Amino acid sequence: DMQGGGGTDMRVGIDAASKLKPRPSAVVVMTDAHTPCPDQRLPHMTVIAAVLGGDGGYVPMWMPRVTVPMGEL
Repeated sequence: DMQGGGGTDMRVGIDAASKLKPRPSAVVVMTDAHTPCPDQRLPHMTVIAAVLGGDGGYVPMWMPRVTVPMGEL
């Protein structure tokens, strides 16, 4: 049974990815959507939120959101 509990600051990982050389054109974050995210879109990099197990939580409007059903994990 996978469960989220919040507390992971997605801004840290997204910022680290934006500093890679070469910089990725896209980053996918796996999240329960109960964690801080950047307030603004990052230039030259798409960030996609793969929200595990539901439609709850918060994802900024600029970040595409995909719901990943958890089923019987």
